[in-house]
Amino acid sequence: MHESPVGDEAMGKPQEPEAVKAEIEKASMGLGDLVETLTVSNPQEYEGGGKLVKSIKEAIKVAKEKFAPLKEAAHLTHKRICGLENEVVQPLQALEREARKKIDSYLQEQERIRREAQEKAEAEARRKAEAERKELERRAAAAKKAETKERLQEEAQEVEAAPVVVEPEVQKTTRTEGATLTAKKDVEVGIADIDLFFKGVVSGAVPKTMVSINLGALKRWVKTVGMEKGEAKKVGISITEKMKSQIR
Repeated sequence: MHESPVGDEAMGKPQEPEAVKAEIEKASMGLGDLVETLTVSNPQEYEGGGKLVKSIKEAIKVAKEKFAPLKEAAHLTHKRICGLENEVVQPLQALEREARKKIDSYLQEQERIRREAQEKAEAEARRKAEAERKELERRAAAAKKAETKERLQEEAQEVEAAPVVVEPEVQKTTRTEGATLTAKKDVEVGIADIDLFFKGVVSGAVPKTMVSINLGALKRWVKTVGMEKGEAKKVGISITEKMKSQIR
């Protein structure tokens, strides 16, 4: 006579994950030895191998079915906790983004002001250098002694604008009692012209590591268009045919 199930499962309560694992391992015991001793060198062994794979697939199916309610319960708990977390964290993240936006706008404005001041200072340095050069050239032209004329001309040729650096209003690192702020330059990068980009990759100007190939999508496209090996080789694609089993 068939006995009624007992334990957590009979009461509608999911088993513990460790108990499910032990149950599945016990039921599938011996499959590893069968695979280890499997040889496929004739039609009979080929058929036997297929039956063995079918048994393994069934064991996998049972294992997934056993773990499914545990995963679902854990998923619902995780989802509920994540929802509560997001209700708290997301508004705070929005506040952080808004505050950072205002801080970054201030830094960008200060950098614009610094660049304008830098350009003006450089223009003034060039103006002074040009005035000094012209004064030396005037004195050289008026000089009566050849050696004086030559010296002044050489000095005029060597005149360069003095280097100037306008420091930013905001220091690179600002430390306060509650926070440390660091102002740094960043860049946003995108592909403006895909053809030029790939030409750069081919020429070596852009590292090949900047390109990631989606082989799964490439395989689907090759099969869809029915590309042959010769045609694929012309565009740098390799096609290798392999025999694979499909067991149901």
